[in-house]
Amino acid sequence: MSKQPLGEKRPIFLSFSPVVLVGGLSLAVLLAGCQEGADGESANDGQASSAAQGRFIEAPESAAGEPIEGELTSQSGVNLNNGSRFGSHWVCGSEGAGELYQLDSPFAATLSVYDERGRWQGGAESSEQAPASLLLGPSEGCSLVVVNSTDMSGFGPYALTPSQQQGAESLTDGEAVVGVLGEETASYPISLDDTRQVTLTLAGASSAALVLEGNEASHKAARCGDDQQTLEAFLTPGDYEVRLVPGQPVKERVDVACEDDFVSVGGGYRLTMEQADLSRGERNSGPLRSGDSITGTLDDASSSNTYELSIAEPTNVTLSLSSDDFDTVLQVRGGQTNIDVDDTGSGTNSLLESVLMPGDYRVVVTGYGGESGAYALELDTTPFDGELKNEGELVPGESVQGMAGGMQPNTYTLTIEQASEVSIGVSSSAFDTQLYLEGNGVALSDDDGGGGTNSRIDTVLEPGSYRVEVSSYSGSSAGTFLLESSVNAFDGELRNSGELQSGETVRGMLGSSGSNGYTFTLDEAAEVTLELNSSAFDALLGLSGGSVDTSDDDGGSGTNSRIHAVLEPGTYQVNAQSFSGSGSYSLRLTQQPFSGDFRTGGEIRTGETVYGQLEVNGELTYTLVVEEAGVVSVETQSEAVDTLLELEGNGVFFQDDDSGSTDLGSLIETTLEPGEYQVSVTGYGGNGGIVRVDVRP
Repeated sequence: MSKQPLGEKRPIFLSFSPVVLVGGLSLAVLLAGCQEGADGESANDGQASSAAQGRFIEAPESAAGEPIEGELTSQSGVNLNNGSRFGSHWVCGSEGAGELYQLDSPFAATLSVYDERGRWQGGAESSEQAPASLLLGPSEGCSLVVVNSTDMSGFGPYALTPSQQQGAESLTDGEAVVGVLGEETASYPISLDDTRQVTLTLAGASSAALVLEGNEASHKAARCGDDQQTLEAFLTPGDYEVRLVPGQPVKERVDVACEDDFVSVGGGYRLTMEQADLSRGERNSGPLRSGDSITGTLDDASSSNTYELSIAEPTNVTLSLSSDDFDTVLQVRGGQTNIDVDDTGSGTNSLLESVLMPGDYRVVVTGYGGESGAYALELDTTPFDGELKNEGELVPGESVQGMAGGMQPNTYTLTIEQASEVSIGVSSSAFDTQLYLEGNGVALSDDDGGGGTNSRIDTVLEPGSYRVEVSSYSGSSAGTFLLESSVNAFDGELRNSGELQSGETVRGMLGSSGSNGYTFTLDEAAEVTLELNSSAFDALLGLSGGSVDTSDDDGGSGTNSRIHAVLEPGTYQVNAQSFSGSGSYSLRLTQQPFSGDFRTGGEIRTGETVYGQLEVNGELTYTLVVEEAGVVSVETQSEAVDTLLELEGNGVFFQDDDSGSTDLGSLIETTLEPGEYQVSVTGYGGNGGIVRVDVRP
């Protein structure tokens, strides 16, 4: 119940206060001789004079507990504020626990209650969900009850019917109890078998506090109107007590819509309890349990919603957060756990699969970059029957599940009995992993080499003991991870220097700094390919000797390196380096005799084919001599370079990238007049390698 504007809840006073004097006369006196009763007859017919009894207005009188009937007609009183009709009744002598009335009318109606001096006591409004109700507490005096239509179209009979009060010793879901609060505290027990969201609503008893306590919980209601309080709590199974404590008026207010269908006079109250199953539906807070599938809403860019998760024993936890409105971020906090999950689900959704130790956790829903909107949150749990191993010996072929604890890495020992090819991988849906391997002069690390935010190191290790560390890339996140390793005997030879032979693959180990050098010798001109591959680091390959001095970073697949060149006879140096990182690698040299015309410049004519070595960020320039007018075709081909071809001279200019007969080739075909033209070849992105140039008529 809440106070309403004067013109809405005080219909008989024509939008004026009853104590206002008009021309020296009370407004009540002005109304006394002109207002009619609710049945259309004069209020003096069959009634004692209200004026004689000292009342401010005349109206039919009935004893508390008797039915009240009336009808709004064109002859009924008019509320000059909005033209609606009203009927008024004096109700006198309520005793005991008071009287509860319910309004029945075919039109939208309100109830207003005044004392004998014309002071407003409260009001209620009928709705589609519930009719207006009135509880008159014990009183020796009388109350004026006014039934008012909400607009000018409201006419018809109405009735205020006494109903049996719903008194009870305990609260039941979906039911209301009605009573009158005296000087003693009123108490109602609640017993819950399951975790529930409980909402309590108190109408009336405005000078009392509504309190819920028990099972280590304590909650106090806040006001949602002048005469209403509400309380919402998430309660675990157990026994609780709801108390109405007189003499403790509540000042705190909450922005929750109040129900306006109940008005109480004289200390009466109505207490309602609603319970909700937490496993489904919409809620922005509260406990999470296995099987819960709920929805929620982030209201704005600065908001986040927090839920509580209690774990009694080691548990496999799967939390899924999805939204069509924003990029989700899921956080789990508690104890040593500090998990942040962003895009581990599909698209911009978040998925956490981890093992949580016993304890209390906070599950926080936020939007990346302050985004907001609706979301869905699901939780599934199963008992964890495995073993968490956070340190110790790492046995090859064994899968280890561990729990990262934040700033300190998890450390394991790996023992290698003979030279071996070693693969170590760590994966987690809870955090961005970081993997380290150190020992015997080897220091390797990886962040995302295992795909996504997982890590992987592939290398060749000599016999000895090595330290393996698992940590979070951010240094603060935590959660469970899976650590796997495989060790296979290496039947080759590790060579970090020496002579390279054509067709031979050399395995080497690159330290955290420096480079490894090799040589090879050509007795005749040859087309040479060098490939440096590593899954442990970003390879960088150098080649020098004679007039050649070139290098490559990512000319191979991924971060591997590749150099393709035509070399003159002589001795050449090969440098195996790392752009970043260290570890094992493979280096392979292949060569085949070269019998073509190798030129990096000079004249070319129709019918000729020449080969040129395009340096990194370099350019091949030839002079095309055309002796007779006609169609001329210039095409470039390369296995290593995406060529860019230009033809210019005698007032013409042509350019091409991908029109050649091969994937990386270029082609210009046009009619040229006799004369000299310049042909220029460059590599897309500055790449270098062998380029074949064909000139055909």
